[in-house]
Amino acid sequence: MLEGLDATFDATVCVGYHARAGTLGVLSHSFMGHEIEDIWLDSYSVGEIGMVHATAAALGAPVVLLTGDDAASAEMTDWDPAVETVPVKRARGRFAAQLLPVMQARQAIESSAAAAIEAACGETVPTQGTPRLGGSPRPAPASPPPGGQSLGQRPTLAVRWQSASVAAMLLGIPGVTLRDSRTIQVAGTMPELFRLLGVFMHVAVPGPAQGPYC
Repeated sequence: MLEGLDATFDATVCVGYHARAGTLGVLSHSFMGHEIEDIWLDSYSVGEIGMVHATAAALGAPVVLLTGDDAASAEMTDWDPAVETVPVKRARGRFAAQLLPVMQARQAIESSAAAAIEAACGETVPTQGTPRLGGSPRPAPASPPPGGQSLGQRPTLAVRWQSASVAAMLLGIPGVTLRDSRTIQVAGTMPELFRLLGVFMHVAVPGPAQGPYC
């Protein structure tokens, strides 16, 4: 999801995001189906929004805008009120929503993205262009953005799985320990934890995908 992101980019824009598992949002989940029940960074419950925000900030390209439904927007605001949000639909259930007209949604995303990037970077955003891939890296921020959650230098990632078998398998990865029979935890920098979560999911996939024994 953040492959290639580093401090040569000025900011991160998250378009079309959803709320975390357990919330009433359109297609709400955390990274994979029903297998991940909850995720924490230190003591904060997070989903994809919190993980992306914290990792992007650590890499020096902080999130400045998020679009999605009202539940995703509220989740982002709870995590960091400084991030601009554009709710383009209101959840009426996990599989139902009241939508903005498509042209109105596109205009809201485009104008809000331009304003957020201009505010973050202090320069006018062109109507067309490509990401800045070269140049000198910008220094990573010394602390989370204003209003953002305060994480340690080496935060602890904890993941609660539906299956105790997944947690048991993940104990084979150095540094991973059990918090309870279905919850594993590991400490590291945010970029390390984001990559580790990807490894965890690859390990977890075969178990839930298996058919019945008979």
